[in-house]
Amino acid sequence: MPARFRVSYDPAFPGSNGKLFSWFQVVFKVGPGEDSTIRMQVHNLFERMLAAFSELNLVCESDLVSLSARRHYPDSKIYNPDHPFMFIEAEWSGSAVRAMSKQANFTSWATACLDYSNLFDRNDPLTKKYSWKDSSSADVDA
Repeated sequence: MPARFRVSYDPAFPGSNGKLFSWFQVVFKVGPGEDSTIRMQVHNLFERMLAAFSELNLVCESDLVSLSARRHYPDSKIYNPDHPFMFIEAEWSGSAVRAMSKQANFTSWATACLDYSNLFDRNDPLTKKYSWKDSSSADVDA
């Protein structure tokens, strides 16, 4: 697990359509290092963190579960250790985390995610944007 991470939970996060949803989020710091190497480490951490957090009912019952990796660049003149650069973010529904837990298989995290963004590589093949408006889950809105 990363040395520094922050967990937040908002049981009533406001969505753009006025509906509330519960959001469990973990933000962690990675790096320094080469982008592709750090990307693989983040993917490994996503799998491990989802497995660990899936033990919590709070996570599996959340409407949205987010993991966000921030890049640590200690040699950068504009680096602020309290706000490192965003790197990779992914989101899942709590029910998807619950399903992976039930199957005891978190290797499908990439296909099960609602959203994946690699802000250092816009051509990352895993990139996808989920449109809540296209979802049959009208309770959740980002």
